Amino acid sequence: DQVYELRTNEKWDDYGDLKQLVEVLHNFSGESLKGELERVMNVQQFLKIMALDVMLGNWDGYTGHSNNFYLYRDQVSGRFEYIPYILENSAGIDFLGVDWSDRSIYNWNPNLAPLYTKILELEEYRGQFTSHIKVLAAYLSSPALSGRLSQWRGQISGHVAADTLFVKDWGYAFSDFENAMNSGWGSHVNDGVTTFVSLRVASALSEAEDSDAHPLIS
Repeated sequence: DQVYELRTNEKWDDYGDLKQLVEVLHNFSGESLKGELERVMNVQQFLKIMALDVMLGNWDGYTGHSNNFYLYRDQVSGRFEYIPYILENSAGIDFLGVDWSDRSIYNWNPNLAPLYTKILELEEYRGQFTSHIKVLAAYLSSPALSGRLSQWRGQISGHVAADTLFVKDWGYAFSDFENAMNSGWGSHVNDGVTTFVSLRVASALSEAEDSDAHPLIS
């Protein structure tokens, strides 16, 4: 079975560009990796997503469980763009017996993830990743996020109450939805959303290294 599947240009059945990316990761490391990797991938965009995965506790993407992502080769730049999807295993959800609220930001993945690992071996990338972590930590701790979460809960609350299907999944009740911001549910839901965010921010900031590197906009 193929590990990767084409979702566009299927008739071509051409994996040459993916092969090129894999060869760069396999054949280069350290500073020699930087020029080669940036030629075939939008590294700055991936650094931001790495930081977001780590701060949200999303263990089911490439950074964590090597899952739930697309690679799209931009036809203008010729570089791969990393596109995450399905982030439901975040914010305290766990099926692996791991406390994602205090897992190391620099040793996040329990599985082999060469792109994540090799990027963090480079001082410049590691510093930029750390800067993204700090920016996200500030936002996750802000009243702006609290207000947005309350807004979203209010927008969907009536629809959740009227939904007859979600109660058939894991035996949830509407009261579980109402309490989800501040309380865990048990089983695979260890913390409420705000509790997880608070723990994750504290843990990340306690480990984040001092760095003068600034994230780049591309």
